[in-house]
Amino acid sequence: MSSQTNPYPVILPESLKLGHLVAALGTFVKATAWELGERFNAALAPKYGPDWLHDHFHDKYTPNLHDPDFVIQRHPQDSILWEALPPYSWDLQERFKRARWTRNRWEHAAAEQNMNSFINGIDQIRRLAEPLGLGTRHYAPELLARVKTLQVSGGVLPPSDLELELERQRQEAQEARDAAAHAVRAATAAVADARAMGKVAEEAAQAKAQAEQQALDAEAEIRRLEEELRHAAKASRVALEEPADVLQPGEPWGDFPLGARTLSLKANMVDLMDHATQTLLSQQIGEAAIQAARWWLKTMPAGGQVHLTPAGHAAARVGGTYVYLGRLDHAPSGHS
Repeated sequence: MSSQTNPYPVILPESLKLGHLVAALGTFVKATAWELGERFNAALAPKYGPDWLHDHFHDKYTPNLHDPDFVIQRHPQDSILWEALPPYSWDLQERFKRARWTRNRWEHAAAEQNMNSFINGIDQIRRLAEPLGLGTRHYAPELLARVKTLQVSGGVLPPSDLELELERQRQEAQEARDAAAHAVRAATAAVADARAMGKVAEEAAQAKAQAEQQALDAEAEIRRLEEELRHAAKASRVALEEPADVLQPGEPWGDFPLGARTLSLKANMVDLMDHATQTLLSQQIGEAAIQAARWWLKTMPAGGQVHLTPAGHAAARVGGTYVYLGRLDHAPSGHS
């Protein structure tokens, strides 16, 4: 059995939008195919040699060991692949067949993609993974639990308790900042009046300085809370690892699944527009969005559509090929 980590960790949908469901189920399928391909290789390479795949399956072309189209299908009873599987049975063949139907529906048949077929698809891939003892069988409960949460919350992932508390504190800090700004204006006017009247303005000047410091403290507190909110949102929504973690900005995106969330990189604003909410990303996460836009515009100066994964990995089509732009909130090497 391979000691490598599956490059397709579970991706939990952030909403019930079709794009999020496609990304989640598609990753489940690819992860299962990858693990099963590794099992085939571990069992068959020692017996038939490192070129076993080409030697036994090159009638039309040599398949990719991890391609769901090759791995997840009904395999003939006399196929050597059964040497890496439990004993042949009609039931297991049916599980392969139904898993393939699921893969084809979510790869090609957009008209059949809906919430019911998503839940059924998760169940069909799980039913294949369980008797084979694949690690991806544990993806199913996480995916179904997330869908249940989304259904209860109206289709959008609700904020965590930590996010709600941080948002409350941020609003209080904004109110304190506004009050301090008002105090600064009042103190400035008082200093001007005292000087105009020829009075000693020391007390008024001290009041102004105190109000200005309160305003600065409130602004710093807002920035701190926004940073905590950003980290809390990431922690509550995404897995810590994704396949794109291995990429460096500028490298080809390859076969990794594109993020379901789409943004518009705006060259004239140096910001990103969220297609789902029609708001600027900087209004949601602050300065980090502007910094990301500034870095990514170096790769695509005219701007354009960007795909964002749940963990913040960005990819965009550049010169006809999808290229990795970087990770939101992570400065490229050599940048501060």
